Amino acid sequence: MNNIIKYKQVQLEKVKNFTILHQSEEIAQIGSWEYNLNINKFIWSSGMYNLFNLEKGTKVKPEIYLQYATSQSQFAANRVVNYLKTGITAFEETLEILAGDDIKTIKIKAAVIHNLEGQPVSVIGVDMDISAQKKLKEEKEQLESMFKKMQSNQKKRIFQSILLTQEEERKRIAESLHNSLGQLLYGIKLNLEQLNFDNQKIDIEGSKKIKKTTERLITEAIKESRRLSHELTPVILEELGLKEAIHDICRQFSNSLIIKCQFSGQYQKTSKLVEIVIYRTIQELITNIIKHAQATESIVKIHIDEKSVNLTVQDNGIGFIDCETNMGIGLKTIKSKVKLLNGKFNSISKPGKFTIVSISIPNTQE
Repeated sequence: MNNIIKYKQVQLEKVKNFTILHQSEEIAQIGSWEYNLNINKFIWSSGMYNLFNLEKGTKVKPEIYLQYATSQSQFAANRVVNYLKTGITAFEETLEILAGDDIKTIKIKAAVIHNLEGQPVSVIGVDMDISAQKKLKEEKEQLESMFKKMQSNQKKRIFQSILLTQEEERKRIAESLHNSLGQLLYGIKLNLEQLNFDNQKIDIEGSKKIKKTTERLITEAIKESRRLSHELTPVILEELGLKEAIHDICRQFSNSLIIKCQFSGQYQKTSKLVEIVIYRTIQELITNIIKHAQATESIVKIHIDEKSVNLTVQDNGIGFIDCETNMGIGLKTIKSKVKLLNGKFNSISKPGKFTIVSISIPNTQE
C-alpha cells in the first residue's frame, strides 16, 4: 500500500515538474530536445513545437531546420543538421526560421553525451527565440548610428560657423589695416612730402609744425599696430600670464566702456589652451558689448578651481528679447567652441536692463 502511495506521489511530482517546465518554456520562449544517435530519433519538448508553430506530437527529423530556415540561414541550418546526425562536437548556432507567418531568430546550443567507451550516443540541446533581443539590438544600433550622424552634422555646422567667423575676423583685420594703420602711414607720407630740403630758405616754423603732426601720426600708428597685434597674438598672455592679460583687455577698451575685472580661485593653475580660450572669449564678449549693447559698464568675473573654469560677463546695455534667436554670430561661435570643449554656455537678457553670459569649461591640463 505504501509503495502504491509512493509511486503515485512520484508520478504526481513528475507531472508537476513537467507542467512547470512547460510553463517555463512558454514564458522564456525556449524549447529543449534530444537526438538519439543509436536509433536516429529526434525528441522535442512542447516548447520546441511552440517555437516552430507545429502541432505537438508531429514527427520531426534534424532536416526540419533546413525545411524552416530562411534562405539567408541555409548554410547555418546545414551545419546544425550535420552536427546533430554525427554528434562530432558540441555547437552553438543562430539562424532565422519561418514559423507560420512569423520570421523568428533562434539560438541553438547543444552538447554531446558519450558512453563509457567515449562514443557519442546522443545530442541534447535547447533552442531559444531571441527575435526580441535581436530587434532591440538592431534598434539600438540604428539609434547609435542616427546619434553619430547627428553629432557629425552638428560638428559640421560648428566647423562652418567657426570658418565663417574666421573669415569675418580676417576681413575685419584687413579693413582695420587699410582704414586705420594704412591711412595713418599714408598721412605720415604726405606730411613728410611737405618738407622741401632743396630750397635754401627753410621755413623753421613750418618744419616744426610738420614734425609735430608727423610725431602725432606715428604715435597713433604705434598704438594701432599694438592694438592689432593684441588681437592677432596675445603676447602679454605668454609673458605676464592670464590675470594681467585680462586687465590689459580692460585697459584697451577703457575709452569706450567702464570694465571691472574680478578674479578668484587658482587662476595660475590652468593650461595654455584654457588661458587662450578665456582670453579670446572675453575679448569677443567685450567687443560685442561695445558694438551692439550700447552699455556704459561691464563686469567680468573669472573663477578657476581644479575642476572647472567659470566665466561671467555682464553689461548694463539694451539687451535682447530671445537669446537663442537674436544671438549674433560672435556669441554663436563662442557657444560652439565651448561645446567642443565639453563646456556649458548660458545667456540671460532683459531688454533695456542687462545681458549676462555665463560659461563653464573643464579645467583640463591636456
